[in-house]
Amino acid sequence: MNAERMVICRELLLARRLLGHSFNSARFGYSGLRFQSSVVAAECKISSSDAADSARKTPGDFLPEDGRVGDLVVGEILREASQEQREIKENARSSSSKKYGEVSIDQKAVEQAFDYFVVIDFEATCDSTVFFPQEIIEFPSVLVAVHSLSVEDSFQTYVKPTFNPQLTDFCKRLTGIEQTQVDNGMALAEALVKHDKWLEDKGVKSKRFGVITWTDWDCKVMLDFECRLKGLTKPSYFNKWINLKSCFQEKFGDKFNLKKAVQHAGLQWQGREHCGLDDAKNTASLAMELVKRGMQIGFTQHQSSRKPAITNISSEFMPKLKKILEALPRSSDIDETSITVGADNLCYCGVKCKTRLVRKAGPNQGKFFLSCGNWTLTEGGKCTYFEWMNPPEQHSPSPAKS
Repeated sequence: MNAERMVICRELLLARRLLGHSFNSARFGYSGLRFQSSVVAAECKISSSDAADSARKTPGDFLPEDGRVGDLVVGEILREASQEQREIKENARSSSSKKYGEVSIDQKAVEQAFDYFVVIDFEATCDSTVFFPQEIIEFPSVLVAVHSLSVEDSFQTYVKPTFNPQLTDFCKRLTGIEQTQVDNGMALAEALVKHDKWLEDKGVKSKRFGVITWTDWDCKVMLDFECRLKGLTKPSYFNKWINLKSCFQEKFGDKFNLKKAVQHAGLQWQGREHCGLDDAKNTASLAMELVKRGMQIGFTQHQSSRKPAITNISSEFMPKLKKILEALPRSSDIDETSITVGADNLCYCGVKCKTRLVRKAGPNQGKFFLSCGNWTLTEGGKCTYFEWMNPPEQHSPSPAKS
């Protein structure tokens, strides 16, 4: 084999190494010949030591004094390879565009189990350190019509916190919510009723619908905790939900926060991050995108519809809690649950009475009474002790032994 052909073969090996990918040597001609890399290897018979030696050299080490190798210049080889690299990148971009670009609704691969998605994203009181108790301060909801994959309407109201009514500077910076907005807000009980009425007016409650959140925090932690703390009965549709983050990870296999997930799916982020309504709108867009890509979305989490009220709160916090609970408005469908606020009386069992609050709507709503200290939500009381703490005029019951 002549020296020039050996140089070409070495240059091809060197170009592969320098450019980090294997390009087809059939693209490079010599004296009108086009040869495959396998033929090159067979004809040139370059040993592994030769190849290693060539990899340590620069292109100039192989060039004759005139800087040319037959009809082929090393610069041309590199230009050809660079062009191939550009083509590979263009193909990758094209593939990415097809992967993340617009998908026709007609291409939906599966039938969805819902007529509507109700997308929520609560914002709550917070601080840069531990903050207790957190309370919802923004209640947003976005209604998605699944059949047309479009946003049909949205709901938003601000909620007035009762335990810590003054927002921290950290909370205001994070959420963009101002103090005046929550001061003029409504109680959570009223917000739940108002949202439920909005769904009813839209005809959603008579159709198949599911609540969508990004993570389980909104329904499993925040709403559930606050309703139990304040003795509220939340609508049953909040007891099961779709964690879209889990759906996203199933589809893409990646873990992102909401904003990065939206961008990873090829969508444009809209609005302000940590604004509840904007977050809900972006979550809705991502849900529609997953449906377009053929994903069937179903419930990922559920929880018991009946949980006991929260009673494991420190004793110094209880007087403040009791005072606030007395002033809270109640929704019309609140059932009777309990919260221990302490009493010195003993019931017929010989144990300390439980002080309970009437939650059920009616003339006695908001009144406290003493009952059996062994009372549980599932079994009730073991004895029939009962006494009003502040007896109303129309009630003068005396304890009756069983």
